[in-house]
Order: sequence, then structure tokens, then C-alpha cells
Amino acid sequence: MNRLLISAVAIGLGLTSTVGHGRVVWPATDVPPSCPVTIPARLGFTPPAPYPAALPFSNVGWVGTPALWTFAPADGIYRGLRVAAGYRQKLFWWHPGFDGRQEPRPDFTLTATRLDAGAPPFVVRNATNAYNDSFGGWTILVMPDLPDPGCWRLTGTYRGASFGYVVWFDR
Repeated sequence: MNRLLISAVAIGLGLTSTVGHGRVVWPATDVPPSCPVTIPARLGFTPPAPYPAALPFSNVGWVGTPALWTFAPADGIYRGLRVAAGYRQKLFWWHPGFDGRQEPRPDFTLTATRLDAGAPPFVVRNATNAYNDSFGGWTILVMPDLPDPGCWRLTGTYRGASFGYVVWFDR
């Protein structure tokens, strides 16, 4: 059975692209070898205490440094994010001690750099915040609208800390 048909069957059955737990795992073969997507499991990053070591979702994993971290798709691919302005994704970032009540509009910068085509970096500076107990409390929230699918390095910068990871935005 070819891969397109397998994917169509998986979608038709309501199966999701996640790793483990008996669900269909879509291979990252859609990603060209020239796009070095970040696979969270390979990094083995765990946020510092008191933040949770595990996420409540199986299709993402922690990536980052003890000073700034986020979560990324387990297979390195963001899928089905098409909106009128391009490709939108909510990105949550953590920094030890961040409190959205004290800093409702954090001085956070997200730089998106296209790796597989010539394009100027895309910069987002309009961060806000969110709160969720299962995520460890307060988090920085930014929602970029990337113009095109492809291979992107997403780099967050906050209070002197910086971390970047590579993802594939699929159509």
C-alpha cells in the first residue's frame, strides 16, 4: 500500500500523527534531508524544577536550555497550519520565574529564518502570556504567521537567553 493511501486511511480513521501509544506515526520522509529538523527525543532536554519533566501530550517534546525552552513536534513537522496570512502556530516558551501578571507583554523576540530558500528573517515581537498548571504555570506565548511552508529555524530570545530549533512547516 503506498504512503499516500496509508495517510488517507489514517486521516479517514481519525488517527493522528503522534509517536507511540499505538497511534499511526507518519514518517518524517516528507522532510528533505537538507532540513535538519530538531527531534526532541534526541536532545533529551528536561526543564529545571519546578517545571514538569513530561508534557501532557505525546506528540511533542521539550527542547531548549535551562534559561529558555519550548516544545517542538516529536517528528519535527508542523502540519495543517494554513491560514490566509500563511502558516500559523502558537508557540509557548518558558523562562525560569516568568510571571505573566508582572510582565503581560514580555520583551520576547522570535526570529524565523528560512533555511531551504532565500528569504529575509521573519521577526515577531508581539508576545503575550498564558497560564496552565500542567505546563508549569506561566509561559510566554507568541503566534507567528510564516509566509510559506518549508524548513524554518525558530529562535526565541528573552532576557539574554536564546535558543533555536528547526522545524518543517507542511502544507
